[in-house]
Amino acid sequence: MLARKSYLVSGIMVLLVVIMSLSPASAAAYTITVTGTTSILTEKSIGAVEGCDRFVVADLVDGGFKNYRIYAGTSRLETSDDDGVYGSPSIAQIKANINLIPWTTWDNAFNRTDGYFWSGTCTGLGGAQVSLTQMLTDLKNSGVAPVLTVRNTDNNNNPAWAQAMNPPNTPEDINEWWEHVFATVYWVNVRNNLMVDDWQVHNEPDNAGQGWAGTQADYIAFTQTTADAINYVYTTYLANRPHRIYAPVSTHANDWITASLQSNDSIVDVVDWHRYGPPASEAQMINGWVNQYNTDGKIEDLMISEWGSYRGKYGFGDAMNYAGYLRDHSTQTTPSQYVARSQIFPFYDWTTSMTGLVAKDGTRRDAFWAFRIMNRGLNGGKQGYTITHNIPANVTVSAIAAKDQGTGTLYVEVFNRSAQSHTITLNLSAHATTGTVTYREYSATNKDVVVGTGTLSGGIVTFTIAKDTIRQIIK
Repeated sequence: MLARKSYLVSGIMVLLVVIMSLSPASAAAYTITVTGTTSILTEKSIGAVEGCDRFVVADLVDGGFKNYRIYAGTSRLETSDDDGVYGSPSIAQIKANINLIPWTTWDNAFNRTDGYFWSGTCTGLGGAQVSLTQMLTDLKNSGVAPVLTVRNTDNNNNPAWAQAMNPPNTPEDINEWWEHVFATVYWVNVRNNLMVDDWQVHNEPDNAGQGWAGTQADYIAFTQTTADAINYVYTTYLANRPHRIYAPVSTHANDWITASLQSNDSIVDVVDWHRYGPPASEAQMINGWVNQYNTDGKIEDLMISEWGSYRGKYGFGDAMNYAGYLRDHSTQTTPSQYVARSQIFPFYDWTTSMTGLVAKDGTRRDAFWAFRIMNRGLNGGKQGYTITHNIPANVTVSAIAAKDQGTGTLYVEVFNRSAQSHTITLNLSAHATTGTVTYREYSATNKDVVVGTGTLSGGIVTFTIAKDTIRQIIK
């Protein structure tokens, strides 16, 4: 009996070995071909949301970020009614004489060096000691586009005086809000040429905790008033240069988006929402709505102006997930899941628990490096190319490829989220047949560093990619 049991156990073990060796999830060799067939452009602008503990624009440049979201509004720029007379001047009076606005008061607001005085949650005393003027100047000089969120009251229901126009529904309320928006846009772009051309209408108006006290219908009207003030500055003083109005900046894909499209399709340039989780299904839904309610003949971009984590989840495992989401933003499917613009929340810390990609002392958290490798390959509307492969559906290996039209550099990102290493034969013959490629890697060990080179033979190069790794191939 013992001998028979021994033979039986041995036979089972051999069978298991055979099954495991045949399983597609085991280490295997796959071929990935970057065809010459163009697909969609990659994400136009990958950026980040501010945090109050630090501001050093070189951090954003190092990470390859192209936009930076900044909260503006009355709590930051108009802590008390700028002229002390509620409802005055009127819109018509401002248009007739812009110097009715007390510009010295606005100069002081933009230039105060304790630029995060309004937040109240920074881990250091008063947060980063930098003026809003300096932030916007540094962003302009570094080619990072500011995205300003204008709001009448903030998440702490401040300032108290502005609650009277929350929402603005009397002529006096509308005068005050129109003046605030006009003054903000005029100050940054006409008085100071800071090139701020992206404007968000409030923040999560569908979430009472973020300050909006009106109804959905009130927000629709609020968007119209806001857009009117913004557009007046551009048409009157800036030769109507390109600029974008973002709405509804909602908590997720919901009827605030459909209502905004139905009522404000002609004034909304970018449909803006927040998504803390996989983006594809909500992006598909919203792209469908954009087409369904398209009364102005314009297909609006999608913006996820908050994603990532507000609980400080920026370690390695989360970073791999976020890198995958960036890949998904630039992936063409039917229906489309394309996201044109996004902002990781937050870039710096807001509190000890709401931490970002970069700490107060400049330390880069793990996810920073994942964003840097993905930004290099995808950020900025690069030309995407269709990929073919022989990877089974149950193997979590994937790839995305795009070319920088300016430099001609081709970037391929190969993801291995499986539990084994795999051998990849990469065919780039549609783009190059000879020459050298550079390998960069993001993994638990390597944080977006060069790990070697390869030589093309007939456009083909072979390499091994370890588990839980992003390998970037640059040609």
